[in-house]
Amino acid sequence: SGYYEALVLFSELSSKDDSLLVLDEPALHFHPIKIKYLARIFMEMARRQIILITHSPYFLDVSLFSPGRNLVYIKKGINNDSQILTKPSKPQINIAPYLFKSDLFFSKCSIFVEGAGDASALAAISDALGSIFERHDIFLVDSGGMGNIDNYHDVVSSYRVNYVAMVDHEYQGWTSTDFTILPGKLENELQNLGWTGNVNSSIDPQEAYDFIFGKMQNDNDKKMVKQSGLGSVFNAALRKVNTDPDSIW
Repeated sequence: SGYYEALVLFSELSSKDDSLLVLDEPALHFHPIKIKYLARIFMEMARRQIILITHSPYFLDVSLFSPGRNLVYIKKGINNDSQILTKPSKPQINIAPYLFKSDLFFSKCSIFVEGAGDASALAAISDALGSIFERHDIFLVDSGGMGNIDNYHDVVSSYRVNYVAMVDHEYQGWTSTDFTILPGKLENELQNLGWTGNVNSSIDPQEAYDFIFGKMQNDNDKKMVKQSGLGSVFNAALRKVNTDPDSIW
């Protein structure tokens, strides 16, 4: 019922230009689809001042980086000290709303990759080792294409998001010491591990997952995965969350 009460409240406020609405954790006890709908209503209330406190990624989208809107990110430190971070003055968030991965704000480390095949291969390592990503709050960001990784730069920098990235050798965008740049591309990495598919065409994500997950079942093959570019970015993410990779493998 809270969802509909909120809609009634919005309706009552709609005629008041000077209204201010403050909501604390409006996603609690809501169905996910209804949360998305409520978030859409927020975004369409351009003339209302809304202050919303949430732990739900459904309320975060690229519109928060547009003029007149703001996303304040409060990070709690080890000693309960907090950092209050806000968006860059001139953000360059050129990401389609359906591609923007807002879950990165709720992770201890995000792994940026170019596409679904890369994400599936890394997920297979995590799953084979006992759901490591979920256990350590590591989030895979399928950027939906090589060019989209670069568009996350201002978000990562301004909000001090812990991250690592894995990109193909052709990538020409933003890089840092936290990037693993493959000597070829994902298909070449898999070929080095024994995959016999066509390296000149993109691998199906399910095929990439099944291949790596299968390799993780054999000690010798698992050692090869660890020494690959996939293993390198996996280990880098673990170090970001203060975990020794050797204790996981």
